[in-house]
Amino acid sequence: SPFTYQWRKDGSPISGATAATYTIPSAATTDAGSYAVTVTNSAGSATSSAAVLTVNVPAQAPTITTQPSAAAVTAGSSASFAVAVSGTAPFTYQWRKDGSPVSGATAATYSIGSTSTSDAGSYTVVITNNAGSATSSAARLTVEIATAAPIITKQPLSLAPNLGQNATFSVMASGSAPLSYQWKKDGVALTGATGASLRLVNVTSADNGNFTVTVTNASGAVNSAIAGLVVNAPLVITRQPVSRSASLGENAALAFSITATAAAGVPIEYQWRRNGVTLVGETGSTLALSSIKASDFAAYSVTVSTPTSTVTSSPAVLFEASAPTVAPVITREPRGLTLKAGSSLILSVAATGSPAPTYAWQFNGTVVPGATAATLVLTDILPSQAGSYSAVVTNSAGTVTSKPAAVAVSDGFGRQLSLSTLGYVGAGADILIPGFTVAGNGPKRLLIRAVGPALSQFGVTDVLMDPQLVVFKGSSEFIRNDSWSADLANTAAVKAAGKSVGAFVLEEGSRDAALVTSLDPGSYSIQVSGVGGTTGKAIVEVYDLDPPDADKSRLVNLATRALVQAGAGPLISGFVVQGAVAKAVLIRATGPALAGFGVAGALALPKLTVFDSTATAITENLGWESAGISDQIIAASQSVGAFGLTRGTADSVVLAVLPPGGYTAQVIGADGGSGVTLIEVYELP
Repeated sequence: SPFTYQWRKDGSPISGATAATYTIPSAATTDAGSYAVTVTNSAGSATSSAAVLTVNVPAQAPTITTQPSAAAVTAGSSASFAVAVSGTAPFTYQWRKDGSPVSGATAATYSIGSTSTSDAGSYTVVITNNAGSATSSAARLTVEIATAAPIITKQPLSLAPNLGQNATFSVMASGSAPLSYQWKKDGVALTGATGASLRLVNVTSADNGNFTVTVTNASGAVNSAIAGLVVNAPLVITRQPVSRSASLGENAALAFSITATAAAGVPIEYQWRRNGVTLVGETGSTLALSSIKASDFAAYSVTVSTPTSTVTSSPAVLFEASAPTVAPVITREPRGLTLKAGSSLILSVAATGSPAPTYAWQFNGTVVPGATAATLVLTDILPSQAGSYSAVVTNSAGTVTSKPAAVAVSDGFGRQLSLSTLGYVGAGADILIPGFTVAGNGPKRLLIRAVGPALSQFGVTDVLMDPQLVVFKGSSEFIRNDSWSADLANTAAVKAAGKSVGAFVLEEGSRDAALVTSLDPGSYSIQVSGVGGTTGKAIVEVYDLDPPDADKSRLVNLATRALVQAGAGPLISGFVVQGAVAKAVLIRATGPALAGFGVAGALALPKLTVFDSTATAITENLGWESAGISDQIIAASQSVGAFGLTRGTADSVVLAVLPPGGYTAQVIGADGGSGVTLIEVYELP
């Protein structure tokens, strides 16, 4: 002595291990290895033989680290449950269904290749080793019967918004719920675009492309047609035509002019109109008048167009210099509304005055840019746009401001409840043909009536004494009736349905036609004719028998083709808006436009008037471009898939937002004439 010691593990010195004894207070698996000690003094050194340390781990009972998950599958498809555990292997597994062992299910994963309804239940697994056992939480397997694959009932439409506007693509689909949606642009899925509608805000040229949507449910998937988006360069009127005065017979050249700009290189076209009627050949930026006639004292406007956009100027009035001026007087005030966020706001005011007044809309006392027509149209309304709206009406004799219209934005919903049409059923091809669309999810239960004889109790003369109604889906007959009380089951169903919706009572034994049916989403038409060639007035009614539900199918439009006879009263289409908020509607009365579809004897000058439930006229139109909102009318028609109207025609259109209640749209010949017309009522997106 003295001796020194140095312990080594697996040949490497252990720091501080320099005594004859080396102690590890709490051994771990990392301490396992080969240990030796080198003993040294002044005469030399010696190394011990190796001592091997083995550290044994105590057996651990199973612990479940991943529980099996619940599953919902369609009958015939596969299902699988899996579990993950920690502990000391080896493990044994036993799966159980509703507490009973499943034969052969002894692995960490249990799979069913083709499920049936008998496989539904609660599944657990017991895991065992030599230290104990653990039981998983229950995972429920739900097996559903095969569902109907999705079908697209309304394709998305191509859009051409102006730069900075909003654009919304929408699709309607039927099929077993739940339906899921995935929008794509140029084939690439858009993150978060998983609703039935895709809204693009403040569009730019970067948004140009082809959009599709894939609709999926448990039974499959379907891809929509391609809807293109082309963002137009803004077409802007930088200088409006200005009202002027002249004397009758004045020969000095008098001109209205306009200045407009568009994107560089884009051609601009002009078309002038007098009181809404196209002036043939007046296609320049300036309209020159000379040798002033009485008929020249009118309102002039000009439509400015590029290949992708159209705007209409504010009207400029030529009034007689010697004619007295009359300050504007408001004859119809704008009405307050409660709207759903994302819908359209449409407010109208009517006024008289000489010269013809101009309009400027205000929101909470601030001017609304570009709102210079008698009708204000704002799309995609936001909660921040709730407030007070008023119209300032001005001419050279004075200014008057309308009463404020309070606009609220709610999360409620509005929908049409029932549709009706009163018209004349003629002989041959001049029958009454209403059409309607059921949109949304699932079938719609309806009461459909064609009433003639029962109208006599309301003082209606020349009624159709023996109406027959036939419901078509496409060109195929779906169901018909020509005597509602001839069948006991139909009689009971019609009575109960009529009572539930408050329809007037039909007398048993009458020749009125009525039936109760259930229709899947799609487009339908009704043909009402007189049995044996009889003619006269009849009313067709379509009542929604389902309770209000924003998530279910609904009636979204009504279209009726019928003969308007001079002296026989107007063609009348009625509808009801039900729910908590107002509903935006597009109402069209077309006559001249029907000529393009080969319809003979069309009504030349259809005048459209909308009445509320108190028989008060709330808006009217004669000549769809005369309202000064032709661009908005074109966009609304495109959004619902309605056929386009030719500029300069005398077809009439109303855009309106209507609070819940009952309404009628009435069409007459403005010149007292007769002819075939088509009246359409569309629910706007």
